[in-house]
Amino acid sequence: FVRTVRHATTIGDALRAVDESSAIMTDFILCTGIVVSNMNLSKIVAAHVANKKRDGNHIMTMLLQETTPGHRRQVKSDESVYFIDPSSSRLLALNSHAAVPRVRTTVIQPEVITAHAEVEVRADLTDTCVAICTPDVLALFTENFDYHIMRRDFIHGILESDILGKTIYAHVLGGSNSITGDADGELLAGEGLAFVSHSGYAACVTDTAAYDAISRDLIGRWAYPLCPDNNPGSYEAYSYSRGAVYKASSVRLDRESRVEHHVILGADSRVAGQASIADSVLGARCSIGENSAVRGSHLFGDVRVGRNAVIEGSVLGERVTVLDNVVIERGCLIGDDVTVGPNVRVPAFTRIARRRMRRKIGSPESMHDDDSDDDEENTWADAERTESDPLDGLDQFDRQAVGAEGVGYVWGNATADAGSDADSDYSDDDTDQRLRHLHTLGSTMADAAYP
Repeated sequence: FVRTVRHATTIGDALRAVDESSAIMTDFILCTGIVVSNMNLSKIVAAHVANKKRDGNHIMTMLLQETTPGHRRQVKSDESVYFIDPSSSRLLALNSHAAVPRVRTTVIQPEVITAHAEVEVRADLTDTCVAICTPDVLALFTENFDYHIMRRDFIHGILESDILGKTIYAHVLGGSNSITGDADGELLAGEGLAFVSHSGYAACVTDTAAYDAISRDLIGRWAYPLCPDNNPGSYEAYSYSRGAVYKASSVRLDRESRVEHHVILGADSRVAGQASIADSVLGARCSIGENSAVRGSHLFGDVRVGRNAVIEGSVLGERVTVLDNVVIERGCLIGDDVTVGPNVRVPAFTRIARRRMRRKIGSPESMHDDDSDDDEENTWADAERTESDPLDGLDQFDRQAVGAEGVGYVWGNATADAGSDADSDYSDDDTDQRLRHLHTLGSTMADAAYP
């Protein structure tokens, strides 16, 4: 059964449409389509059902992943503090705020502390975007039309409401609040509520920074058995060698090339002499020219890199061509079929696409008018379909950015629409513009002040 919800812009819109259709009448697993996990959820679902029998107000079990401070999977643009009752794994409070401007205090209701014998304060958890829910979750979204985002709206609304009286529980993967039990995640039940002792991996791709972090985890075998050399869906098997290097059997490496560590080389890829690859993923049929370097980057299929090029912390789409003597600085996104070069430097956090960036017709006010959505959508689609091939007029490309022989256009500020790639906890209006680069591959906290 697949139900498509058209014109849903938030998870709240989608869940209200599902509730209206009455398609779900029992407990269900809620997750995005971009979750990577090696978890067997059967025992966690069993714990959720057992808790629901003991606590009639229980409506949700969240899956949270424990990480170390400063870990690459920690969301740099967001700081969240979870307050959990360790005796039952009940989530008592959640304080989330943007990383910029800096907030040095956390404010919660006094009852969170005084009404419980022990409270764990956790700032080392990340949301996996996986939750086990009762049908009450759908009904609550329907009753509260201001619920759009899961964490910022729904979870905060439930935890802070004295009227609803609903409870949420947290299962921490690898967390210290799990009862010691069998390694296979056996369901445990004591005098209190039931939960499981289980370590596992789950993470959600929300932006290019998260995509890179999860890719590195897979390469480092942190989500075993999810790893490149154990992928039945791949048309060519990968071999694993020292330094977490994965190579397809058809890869061709020059004897003077350097493949250093944490690298995936796709089928029929070629690395020329004096070229170096490190902390990167190369798709099928990629070619790296002499004296070129690829570091911390993701190159999709059929990418061609010329001589003396440097690609640092960037994502290159399919069939991208990088000509000789090109430097692509960190945080760049290069779309499919773009050509860059020769002899050009692409500044950090630049986005380049094969088509020119278009804006929808109408004023900013009309863009938010529900009655005009269909017309604007059609206008955008018609414009794309009727646009002539830019190759018919080479002079119109952004030559200063893509070079004398380049093909492509620069798309605005790198992430001025921070959080638009994910179900962000902060809308565009609430997002401090200093955060705009932190959603991008290759960014650091120092980039919060990047121009």
